[in-house]
Amino acid sequence: MSRLHPWQGLVFWLTGPPATGKSTLAQGLLECFHQQGLVTLWLDSDDLRTAFTPHPTYSSEERDVFYGSIGHVAIRAAEGGVTVVISATASKRKFRDDVRESVERFVEVELEASPETLRQRDIKGLYQKADAGEIAELPGVGTRYESAVAPELVLNSQRNQPDVLVNEVLAWLEERWSIA
Repeated sequence: MSRLHPWQGLVFWLTGPPATGKSTLAQGLLECFHQQGLVTLWLDSDDLRTAFTPHPTYSSEERDVFYGSIGHVAIRAAEGGVTVVISATASKRKFRDDVRESVERFVEVELEASPETLRQRDIKGLYQKADAGEIAELPGVGTRYESAVAPELVLNSQRNQPDVLVNEVLAWLEERWSIA
């Protein structure tokens, strides 16, 4: 019988306000996990939003259902031994904490950048839409983003390139759950 990989069944939640680089970090991590032979599931809010809420309103009620659904899928996948990477703002801490309490191993990575940097990076135009009143509850603009109380990692995506951030996460993982 083969030995299980120590990162198998982990749930990573990459969080932070819109445009902090969650999806970019997720892509880098997934590439490394695939090289390790891990079975992975990427739950990206941008990708899933069109499937779960085809005409998103970004209302509080919609967010509750949306993030609850992402959390449910992540929990079930982790129970099956899949390494799950969630790249989603999840502006309410409760969304992330509910998953943390439901899985054996959970890693919360909070990404930070200045408001100016976020607006410059915003290729989807979410901040412009929020400023124009088209999105009433954008985290950090029309509604509060609740930072994690005790994230495993806090990374500054403004000062560091994506490959540096990936290496920081991998070093942290190696320190806690060595693959040697």
